[in-house]
Formats: sequence, structure tokens, C-alpha cells
Amino acid sequence: MELDRLRKKRKAFKSSTTKLTKRNEESKNSDNSSELDELLNLLQNKIDNIKILDDQIVDLIDVNDTETEIRKPTAYSADIEKALIQIMLYEQDRDVARFFWTENPSDYDPKHLQVYRLTRVLFGLTSNPFMLATIIKHHLEKYKDKYPDTAEIVQSSLYVDDFISGQENVDKALQTSLESTDIFEEAGMSLRKWNTNSKELERLCTENKVPVEDSNCLSELGVVPLRAITRVFDPVGFLSPVVIRLKLLLQDIWTSGIDWDEELPCSLKSEWIELCSEIPELKSILIPRYYLWNIKDEVESLALHSFSDSSKRGYGCVTYLWVVCKNGNVGTSFISSKSRESPLKTGSLPRLELLGALLLVRLASRIAKSFKYKLAVYYWTDSTIVYCWVKSCPDKFKPFVKNRLEEIQKISGPSC
Repeated sequence: MELDRLRKKRKAFKSSTTKLTKRNEESKNSDNSSELDELLNLLQNKIDNIKILDDQIVDLIDVNDTETEIRKPTAYSADIEKALIQIMLYEQDRDVARFFWTENPSDYDPKHLQVYRLTRVLFGLTSNPFMLATIIKHHLEKYKDKYPDTAEIVQSSLYVDDFISGQENVDKALQTSLESTDIFEEAGMSLRKWNTNSKELERLCTENKVPVEDSNCLSELGVVPLRAITRVFDPVGFLSPVVIRLKLLLQDIWTSGIDWDEELPCSLKSEWIELCSEIPELKSILIPRYYLWNIKDEVESLALHSFSDSSKRGYGCVTYLWVVCKNGNVGTSFISSKSRESPLKTGSLPRLELLGALLLVRLASRIAKSFKYKLAVYYWTDSTIVYCWVKSCPDKFKPFVKNRLEEIQKISGPSC
């Protein structure tokens, strides 16, 4: 093995669960790419061609599926302890994971170099999420007869190595927790850092030797204080009205032409200060996690109502669950929202309304698929122009409108 073929390594610090990890970075800039790099590039091409095997792999990284499950009455979460290092490399594959080692890096002497081979998957590879997802999927197939319900729940509630789900009651949640623990133990993996919003489930898990962290709420449900625009993480869309303002401010900073280390102009600085002063108020926002929190009667039907709107500067959409009870009472619950800043070359307002409608049908379609119940889906727009476009044949429009209308009609199937 030649020195210039060595893979780069850097230290990676994690939380209290891991003191120090060596993270490998496959380099794509070197002309002398290693054999491992070539194999990974080949694997990436195969992934692209087969679209990550099938829709079930996509489910493992679908936020809407996870978000739908966790918003049941009894929520719980865990993560797989050191998931990647539980995956062993085949003996014949370990030669591409060789590395040099010396006891004294500061006194480099080629004569004292030793060559080792890794027996486990390397950290930092771009293919790692794919490998972990396919291995877990393959393992879950073995339990479709023994634990059919739990295997299905785990399949749809994993986000990389985080297991986040919910059940209608404590008994079902306990059964899922115990069976999922057994499933992963059979694979040599351990589910740890269990957490739940139910004191009863916490007590039962402890009695059954499932360790539960001492916490009053799920960390996945918390809203981290926003300290910078790039640190905003809001995949569900709870903060879309605030996030869109941050996006627009970032766009204004970019279009102003100032360098990254220059002070903001007065107008942008005052806007940033105003936004920062409003951020603490977000702590007062309370959104019920359980969809049917305000429903006390027997449910007759469920429907998804989705709305979109646009302006010259941005567009967005929001979805609500509409619940009708058998006694005639109704209730609603927020599900998700999305926002986008308008392109710099905005074009006409009807075109932006069309972009909002497209964002709407994409979001509503993913949400509807994540529900295990049959839902009637309704799409709402206040643009009569877009409404007429959607009812028309796309072929008579120019490519920008035509392409988006075709996708909207394919997803929503509007009646003429």
C-alpha cells in the first residue's frame, strides 16, 4: 500500500456516549484514488440506478412517516448504540480497509510503520446510511412472522439510527418496546437512551429491565433556540412563519453584495436585531403532539385539508387534519407546513402561486401516504388563475407552467 493512497482521517467528537472516534474521508480530488474509493463510486452509481432499492428504504428516512407515528398518545424513542461498528466487514473485503499505524507519529520512520485492517465499517463513508438501512431492513424481514406488527413499526419509524414512534396506549407501547429490543439484540445491536412521555410506560419498562432515561419530555419534540439562520432545524414546519423571514433576510444579505466578514448595513442589522428579539417568544408556542387531542367522541371520518399562498417574496403551504365525529362534532389539528423564498427572477405572481400549489400537493401526498388510515385529501388555493390552470390541459402552456401542471395533476388528480 502506497503512502499517497492512505485515506485521510480526522478526530470526531460526539456526546458523552463516545470519547473519540476516527472518521475517514474518502477523497475524490486525488488522481490516485484508492480501491475503496472506486468501489464506493461504483456502489453510489448502483444506488442512483435503483433509487435506493425500493420505497421501503425511502421510508427509513421519511420525516413524515416518523412524525405521524410520534404524534400518537404514548410516544417513545431510542437509538441504536454504536450502530455502524456492529457491522462487520467480510474477510475478503478487509484489504481495502487497511491503514498504517505508528507508535510515535511525531518521529516518523517508515521502518516502524505497521499495517492494520479494519474489521468493522469505517466511519465517515458516504455509503454508510445506505448500508445501515439495508442491513436493518434485511434483519427485520426475519421477524415478519414472529413480531409482524413491531417489525412493521420499526421499519417505518427509523431515522438512520434513531427509533421514534408512538402507540395508542401504554400496553401496545410496552409490547413494541420489548419486542424491538429483542429484535435488535438478535442482530448484536442495543437499543439505548429510551425515553417516553408516559410515566406508566417508564415504570413498566424499568420493571422489564429496559433502561429509560430520566427526562420529563422527548428531546425530539423540543425547539432548539435559534442562534443563527443556518442552525434552524424545523423539518415538520412548526416555525415556518419565522423561518421564511430568516430565509428572506439571508437572501437580502446575499444580494447586498457584502463580504462574509463585513458588518451588516443598518437596515439589515435592524431587521436581524428585531428577529433575534422575537425568538425568545417562540418558547410560548405550544402545539399538541397528539392529533386527536381535542376529540373525545368516536371518530367517523378523517380528511386532510391543505392550503397554499404566495407573495412576491415567498410562498408556502400548510396542512391540517380535519376530524368528524359520529355525533357531528369536528376538530382540527396542525400537521405540517413548508415555506420557500421566491427566486430572484420571480416572474409573475401567478407563477409563484403555481409554485406554492406544487409545494402543497407534494407535501400533502407524502403526508397522506404516511397515514395508515384512508384520508380524503382537499387542496385549497386563493388564486383563481392557478385553479383554472390546474383544470386545463397542460400542453397548451409554455414549459415552466406545463411541467408543473403535469406533476400537480399526476399527484392530485383534479376533477374537471
